[in-house]
Amino acid sequence: GFGPMFRMPQHVRSFSRYLFFITLVEIGTALYMLFGGGVCEAVAHEVLVHRGPLFVCLFVNIGTTFWGAVLLGLEGAIAFTVHQQADACEKGEQADMLRYASAVPHH
Repeated sequence: GFGPMFRMPQHVRSFSRYLFFITLVEIGTALYMLFGGGVCEAVAHEVLVHRGPLFVCLFVNIGTTFWGAVLLGLEGAIAFTVHQQADACEKGEQADMLRYASAVPHH
C-alpha cells in the first residue's frame, strides 16, 4: 500500500524483482534438498530409517513435497501480486488509493 500511496513505482518494481528472485532461489533450494536425499535422514530418527527406509522416507518425502509446494505457491502468489501492483503503480492507476492519503499523517 505505501508504494502506490506515496507514488514510488520504482521501489515497488524493485521489491517485485526481489520477491521473484528470492522465490526462484527458494525453489532451487527446495529441489536440491528434496532430490539430494537428505530430508528423510534429517527428519526421521535413524532407528526408523534403518528398520524400513522405504515406508518412512516415502511419507516424509510426500509431506515435504506437499508443504513445500504450498509454501512456494504462496510465495509465488505474493510475488505475482506485488508485480501486478507495480504495473498498476507505473500506469498511475492508484487513484483509488488517493482518498486514503489524508489519513496518513505527513511529517
